[in-house]
Amino acid sequence: MLPTVVGFSLISSAGYIFNDVRNAEEDRHHPRKRKRPVAAGAISEREAYLGFVLFALAGLGILAASYPATVGLNRVLVAGLLYFGVTLSYSSYFRKVAYLDVLVLGLGFVLRVAAGAFAIDLDPTWWLLGLTYALALLLGFGKRLGETQLAEKKQMTLGETRSSLIRYPAATLRNLVTLSGFGVMASYLAYCLLERSENPVFLLTLAPVVTGIFSYLRMAWRTDEVEVPERLFFSSRVLLGSVLLWLSMVMLIA
Repeated sequence: MLPTVVGFSLISSAGYIFNDVRNAEEDRHHPRKRKRPVAAGAISEREAYLGFVLFALAGLGILAASYPATVGLNRVLVAGLLYFGVTLSYSSYFRKVAYLDVLVLGLGFVLRVAAGAFAIDLDPTWWLLGLTYALALLLGFGKRLGETQLAEKKQMTLGETRSSLIRYPAATLRNLVTLSGFGVMASYLAYCLLERSENPVFLLTLAPVVTGIFSYLRMAWRTDEVEVPERLFFSSRVLLGSVLLWLSMVMLIA
């Protein structure tokens, strides 16, 4: 499992470097992203591309060398290559296309989860992949909503930091975030009822999931901090507590 974590971390780093180079000009107009090394001029594009190549080769090399082929192929490496391709296509093209940007970005989360399952010789269930994608859509549309709210707060021209934002009405984004949140809750409820029916007590784990989602939705409508999910996560006691409670309940009940 450790080689998968290291390999995907390196591939992700390569993807972030590539994204920073491709979108440095837009990042320079963003109050937070303008501090990124390429946008700030701390490193040159040539140096960044060199790091991109080295990280990508190292990550893919680790995946290729660490796992045996199953049914004639290394499933972890295949997931890594697909993830790498999704990352590059997002930064090169889909980042600029409203709605498709989030839909494509969500595939990267699904591939990472699938690779983790492959690494421990398991087949990921459709429930796992579906829930992962629903959660990725929630966070993705939440980030877009946060960006539009930040642009309004800073009185910036919409689209200055991300061209696709021009085609994202704030009202539509709020609806998409809300629908994605309810999609996560509905998917998890269906999972509890259909896949965990032999253990009715497992349904209790729905409580922290619903609490966490509603806490996220409440903050998403009120603050531009939703653009940075990790910052939002650690700044909200309710959200953090919900995740920790869910993990504790799953370990005790499962």
